[in-house]
Amino acid sequence: MSCEERERLGKLFPIEIVEYDPRWPQLYEEEARFLRERFGPDLIVRIEHYGSTAVPGLAAKPVIDVLVEITSFEAAEREIVPVLDEKLGYGYNWHKDHMVFFKGYFSDDPVKYHLHMAPGDHPLMDGLLFRVLGKGDKERLVPFGQGVRYALHAYLARRVDLSTRALFVTHYGDPLDRYRVRDIIERRSRLAGITGPRLSPHTLRHTFVVSDVQAIYSPSPV
Repeated sequence: MSCEERERLGKLFPIEIVEYDPRWPQLYEEEARFLRERFGPDLIVRIEHYGSTAVPGLAAKPVIDVLVEITSFEAAEREIVPVLDEKLGYGYNWHKDHMVFFKGYFSDDPVKYHLHMAPGDHPLMDGLLFRVLGKGDKERLVPFGQGVRYALHAYLARRVDLSTRALFVTHYGDPLDRYRVRDIIERRSRLAGITGPRLSPHTLRHTFVVSDVQAIYSPSPV
């Protein structure tokens, strides 16, 4: 798309913020289903809903942003570009350093679609990683899926805007550090009548990891 065409579209469809539309998650699912059915895993590895419309209850631009991990730009240019054409309502352009398909700009539906495509090692995929500081202030990049992202966005939408860098806070707005987490675990375990080995964030973390590994690799359900 030329600069003149982008400018024309910008004038025709100015950016606006609208109230949350409960249709957005379903519209994403329908678009993702179409892509999965039309293109196999040799072309599309993963599809994620991201951006403002992925946050439940949040006012946003009426644009369904879809992040698509592809095997390579070359394969997408060869196999995907000829299919997602104007006959299906798509436009195509390179945005900075990745591929973008856009849809809905020439229909009566106010909802638009932006499909951002790049291989898994592309910086665009960093949006699906969560940067945390662990034990000893070691920085870690933690991948998380759509369910966790929805829950995190819902929490942030409810959380009071505070002048703190901490992600999780108490009801009083104080950072939720490991001491407060340990206190919560101990109080909850006492209320639940759990006895035996001492519970702590450390032991729970390792228990979750072992359970996840067993659930993935063990032939018997956990």
